[in-house]
Amino acid sequence: MVERSKKLLSPLKEFDNVLVGVSQSNKCRGDPRNLIEVVLNINDETYKVGTKYGLLDNILNRNSLNKTKYNRLKIIDVPQTETSIRTLANLGSVNYITCLAHLIHNCAFRISLSSRILTI
Repeated sequence: MVERSKKLLSPLKEFDNVLVGVSQSNKCRGDPRNLIEVVLNINDETYKVGTKYGLLDNILNRNSLNKTKYNRLKIIDVPQTETSIRTLANLGSVNYITCLAHLIHNCAFRISLSSRILTI
């Protein structure tokens, strides 16, 4: 079984951008289903990854990561604070709400909405 999964999944390198799925128990209704993360460290078939909001506090296996063509997230964009996947998903949804507010309303509303969300 392990040999088959090694053949099916292409190997990842450091600095690759990957998608990490967020389970239903770790996300709210408006949170994203996947997080775009960058591979920071590879150690014995396990991967340490991080987003632009911080490092993921657990180490992941290859079968939970999907390689993506999106290659804009760099290691220098990742802060060195470790957080849970639930917190990272919530921070991703804050960005989505402010972008949605920008499309619907003017910029003044977006700024007041983002400051209100970030201060809660």
